[in-house]
Amino acid sequence: MDHKPIQPMVLFLGPTNTRHTLLAEVAARRLLGDPRRVASAGLHPAPVVPEVIVRIIEETGLSAVDLYPKMADTLAYARAEHVVLINLSPETVRTMIRRSISDAWQFATPDLKDVEGWRRVRDAVFRKVEAWLARNCDRMAKRG
Repeated sequence: MDHKPIQPMVLFLGPTNTRHTLLAEVAARRLLGDPRRVASAGLHPAPVVPEVIVRIIEETGLSAVDLYPKMADTLAYARAEHVVLINLSPETVRTMIRRSISDAWQFATPDLKDVEGWRRVRDAVFRKVEAWLARNCDRMAKRG
């Protein structure tokens, strides 16, 4: 039996992969039910996920245990069916990504001490991911 690895259907790409992209990854994993179909990465990953991000994820009943900043590389781009930029302009990554960018989103970046601000960002990211998946899920499911 052929055990071909499952390709992530969507890659959320941001500057550091510590905040917005991880929130999008968590939301998409919850909605899709298959964590192997979602990935996130950063151009310049920070060393750790800020505590406020862990806190606001866990407040939703989801786990942040396996989340960590990951480096974007050409393999991640090649494996993803869709690349969604978060707080990056397409021009920033045009030379790195040899495929079309599925979407580009911008979100506020509150101070790390502003828990309420990050809750609002979390909710906005979750809504955006849900709407994006609703528009794209049928097409992606047929490929998966």
